[in-house]
Amino acid sequence: MSIKAMAWAYSQRTGSPVRKAVLTAIADVADDNGEAYPSVDTIATMVEVSRSTVQRAVKELEAAGFIDV
Repeated sequence: MSIKAMAWAYSQRTGSPVRKAVLTAIADVADDNGEAYPSVDTIATMVEVSRSTVQRAVKELEAAGFIDV
């Protein structure tokens, strides 16, 4: 877990609680370089949403420039 990535994720305004939860879940598994490769299933389990919800949120976060996929 990268504390820096988590702090960054919490400070972002994503416009959606689901997008924020997905972003913080990704940050939670990030390394010290800010890189993370969690599966959709892992994120869905962490956030307690469906796979399709995670996939949609990841696409939206990428489009908004929060993450690179």
